[in-house]
Amino acid sequence: MKNQLISVFFLLFVSTILCAQNLSGSYSTVQNGVECVVILKQAATQITGQVSIGEEKGTLQGTIKTGVATGTITDAATQQIFTFEAKLVNNILSFTLFVKDDQSGVSVPLTFLLERSTAQKPPTPPSSTISGKLDPANAPKKPRDSKLVGTWRTTETINSGSGEFYMGISTDYFMQFTSEGVAGVWQGKSAGGGAGTSFSNEGDGAVTQLYWYTESSVFVFMDPSSKETLKTKYQFHDGQLVTTNQQGKYVFWTKVQ
Repeated sequence: MKNQLISVFFLLFVSTILCAQNLSGSYSTVQNGVECVVILKQAATQITGQVSIGEEKGTLQGTIKTGVATGTITDAATQQIFTFEAKLVNNILSFTLFVKDDQSGVSVPLTFLLERSTAQKPPTPPSSTISGKLDPANAPKKPRDSKLVGTWRTTETINSGSGEFYMGISTDYFMQFTSEGVAGVWQGKSAGGGAGTSFSNEGDGAVTQLYWYTESSVFVFMDPSSKETLKTKYQFHDGQLVTTNQQGKYVFWTKVQ
């Protein structure tokens, strides 16, 4: 359960949900009339695979750090080496290939948004109402700020490239507080696109349930098994809930229910 609480911390406050997802799988898209297929295999922090863009094929190898895979691709025909960067959000792989311009010598990013194969897509996400797993009777007998009760949403946006190479992905994250002391957090829908492509993908269907209470301007999540706690500063501003992540940045949440 300790890892579960850490995952909640990453999901809501330091935006590293990317690193919780294993990149292994097959991804594909057709963008501007060009088919791109990426097959990846992840082992710990190492990544290998194959890449096919149109008629061009190559082998890939690299490493993963804080949810971002970087490395090189070797062209199967010419043995030319390219660099790449890849991020996985909600089963959509943002894959950027850096191609050097022959005239300027500057590396130009070419980004594809690829969808994971059907067999590995997540189930339909759960209802936004949490119930039936944690017994409210076991919630800590401590104060709870009634203004937190309800469902809150924040949206994280990741951009890559610029101009005709621009790609963007927006992902919703939710947390819900009940008046009985049960909380739930989950990842919602992702949507985005760029030149010649667009996509929409549902969340991974996983709701993490915890107990909660408040201490002054801090709300506390408590793991129901280990009793370990995660404390987060919060305030309200113009009707929004504002939390502070580990880097000191404000995260703004809108009440949706």
